[in-house]
Parts: sequence; structure tokens; C-alpha cells
Amino acid sequence: MARLGGNPGRSGGATGNVANPLVVSLGCALNSAVARERRDQLRGHMVETAWGRGLMDGLTEFLIRGGPALWVIAALSVSALAIILWKIWRLALAGAWNQPPEAALAAWAAGDLRGADALLQGRRGIRPRIARAAIGLRRDAALSDESAREEMARLGRAELRQVRAGFRALELVAAIAPLVGLFGTVLGMIDAFQALQSAGPRADPGVLAGGIWEALLTTAAGLAVAIPVSMALAWFEGVAETVQSDLEDIATRVFARGPRQFAAPGRAAQ
Repeated sequence: MARLGGNPGRSGGATGNVANPLVVSLGCALNSAVARERRDQLRGHMVETAWGRGLMDGLTEFLIRGGPALWVIAALSVSALAIILWKIWRLALAGAWNQPPEAALAAWAAGDLRGADALLQGRRGIRPRIARAAIGLRRDAALSDESAREEMARLGRAELRQVRAGFRALELVAAIAPLVGLFGTVLGMIDAFQALQSAGPRADPGVLAGGIWEALLTTAAGLAVAIPVSMALAWFEGVAETVQSDLEDIATRVFARGPRQFAAPGRAAQ
């Protein structure tokens, strides 16, 4: 009986001895997996750092080779990018891509003053603002029809000036960037031919070719800045023309239609 009682203890000890190596091997596997993951993360960080340094070094070398003209073009490109982003933000705030308040204009044309006011109330953007201003001028009995239209034209011009703000700067960048690039190319060609003349009969054509392609970098950079800036400017001009057309349409619909009980005696006489 004693032997029978001792065998289970031995088998339990044997099972524990077998389980220990399994636990140890599992722990080693987990540690190696964690270490491998950390090593991969460190390698990825090192690759990203090396890529970023390589990009900065290449950009710096490119600017140095291009000379002062290329630095000017780089400054123009940064300024143009800032203006483009600022214009997109300002146009979005002004609601340049919103639709005209058709429901409010329809209510005004039907003589529903409260409905038009309610539909315009709380709406933001240049189009609802002009509609509210036009309705207010139309209902102002102290103004003649001509005076109200002149005031409406003044308000419309003020709104369009805000929409077109920054266009001149973009036009300037689009016009100057290629000229600066061409100027840098001319300066680079002068330096290249001066180096060729200084070399005398032993001049290496490869040196001249290298100087020429380095000089052409500024022309390419100037065109690379001017082309997208011109495209952005054309897009902004299209948006401004659409806004102007909508504002003119809103003012015409308000003054040509709607109730006339708020008209001044001078308007009635006309």
C-alpha cells in the first residue's frame, strides 16, 4: 500500500520536470519575438532617419548648385504655397463653393417676407449675406431705387475684393519665378564659359557641359514653380467669377421681383 501511495508522487514530480522545459522554451520564444519586434522597429526608425537625412542633403546640394537664384525661387515657392493654402481656407470660410439661397429668393419673389428672412437667418457665406443686404436695401423706404442699387453695387465690390485678395501675389510669383530662373541660368552660363576660357587649350568639354546643366537647374525650378501657381490662380479666378455671377444674379432678382409696399415715393414715381 505504501508503494502504491508513493507512485503518484513520483509521477507528479516527473510531470513537473517535463512541464518546466516547456515553460522555459515558451518564455524564450516570447522574449525572442519581442526582441525581434524591437529590432525591426529600431531598423525602421533608422531607415526613416537615413531617408530624411538623405532628402535634406540632396535638397541642400540642389540649392547650393543652383546658386542665389534658386534660393529666391525656393522662397517664392514657399510664399506661393502659403498664399494658396490661405486662399482655400478663406474661400471655404466665405462659402465660395456654396449654392445660392434659392428658397429664400423664391420666398421673396412670392412676397413672403418672413419666410425669406427666416430662410436667410443663421446662414453664413457671401451669398446669403448679399441676399440679406439686398433685401434690406430694397425694403429701405429712405433710399431711392438708384441709391439702393448703387449701395448694393458698393457692397458687392467690397465682397469681391475679399474674394480676390491674394490674386496679385500669385500673379507676381507666376510671372517672376521663370524670369528669376532664366536669370540664374544666364549667370551660370557666364560662369561656365569663364571657366572654359580660363582653362585655355586644355579645356575639358565635360566641365562646360556640367556647368551648363547646373545653370539650367534654375530655369527648370522657375518653371516648376510657375506652372502649378498659374493653375491654382486660374482655379481661383474661376471661383471668383462664379461668385461674382451669383452675386449679380441675387441682387437682380431681389430688386426686380418681390413686394413693393416698402418702396419709397421716389421709386413709385419712377
